Amino acid sequence: MRGYVLVGGASSRFGRDKADELVDGLPMAERVARAMEAAGLDVRFVGKRARWRPTVIEHGERHPLRGVLAALLDAASSGEDWAVVAPCDLPHVPADAFARLMAHGDAAVLGAERRHPLSGIFPVGWADRAARVLDTAGSVRSFAEPAATVVVPEAWLVNVNRPEQLR
Repeated sequence: MRGYVLVGGASSRFGRDKADELVDGLPMAERVARAMEAAGLDVRFVGKRARWRPTVIEHGERHPLRGVLAALLDAASSGEDWAVVAPCDLPHVPADAFARLMAHGDAAVLGAERRHPLSGIFPVGWADRAARVLDTAGSVRSFAEPAATVVVPEAWLVNVNRPEQLR
């Protein structure tokens, strides 16, 4: 099964590309990738340009769901039935989070006090759903609404949007 680290965001609140930001000596994107690999996933990065290897290129106007759509299409073209996705700004997510998603057996997102719709496992057939949501200017939350929630500790899901959150 493939895992996809989303690195295509604008990082506007961060002020620079947060995928490259070091946390304990590793770029945030690499930390997420390593957690996915430790869970047994074959990892790809998804973004607007090929900075990370291997990268799946997302197309169209910037929207968080574009990366998910690109991941689902890539997984489908590779003969996969599922895609596990997560944004690069979850530097504390462990392999166990991805293992729990894969063990769930159906579409699911990670959640604690709130759901994280960009951190989940989705069937490749949901590519059509993602395209429809994008066509109607819908949200990632509306895309992931039918997915179950796999509850994990809140500390695993602290996403970093500003540099001061790393201090």
